[in-house]
This record gives sequence, structure tokens and C-alpha cells, in this order.
Amino acid sequence: MPTLMREQPEPQRNEAHKARQMAESFGVDAERYDRARPAYPDALVRRIIDAGPGPRVLDVGCGTGIEARQFLAAGCEVLGVEPDARMAEFARRTGVEVEVATFEDWDAAGRTFDAVVAGQSWHWVDP
Repeated sequence: MPTLMREQPEPQRNEAHKARQMAESFGVDAERYDRARPAYPDALVRRIIDAGPGPRVLDVGCGTGIEARQFLAAGCEVLGVEPDARMAEFARRTGVEVEVATFEDWDAAGRTFDAVVAGQSWHWVDP
């Protein structure tokens, strides 16, 4: 099953954030996406936690929650921000708290976090 639309041109370097249709196409089959994506190295997760001042983590573009679940398992409090409601719903079913929004439009509502992570999503954020 292809996930890229043919009529959408490849984004220029450093402009992936402009390809919203591509970014939000992964939710078509969120379960398959979650099965196919590997987890992040546990040592990396531990290093991020150890470097931070506390346990509150914001996961930008959390997708199905792969990275968020690792931080949760390590004892962190995690909030995900995800623009694709289908991906967010999958993450919620796995125990991740998620707010549906792009990072650029998301309202922190005065909340603060000890770490901000973006496993495979930072290139989708408009610099």
C-alpha cells in the first residue's frame, strides 16, 4: 500500500514541514506503522532522562507512541503532541496521553517540561 501521493512533489531540503499530506499519511495504517518502526536504544532514552532536571517529557510528533512508551516505561510523565488523529488514537490505546495538534499550533497552556524529544519527527516541524 503506497503512502505517498504521486501528485505531490518531493519537498526541498529542509522543507519537509511543507509536505503535510505526506507527514499525515502514516496514520492510514497506524498499527502497521507501529509494528514496522523500531524502538529507540534504551541507552539513549536513559541518557536523556539522566541529563534532564525531572521526569516531565514532551514528545513532539509522537506518532503511535513508540518513543513515548519507552519514556513511560522508564518512569517519566509523557505528553505527546501529534497532528494525525489516527496516530494519536493508537498512541492513546497504548497508554500515552496525546494532544492532537501540530507542534507549531499546539498550546502548552503554561505547562513546562524537563525534556522535549522528537524521535523521527523534527524535520516535519516548521523551523
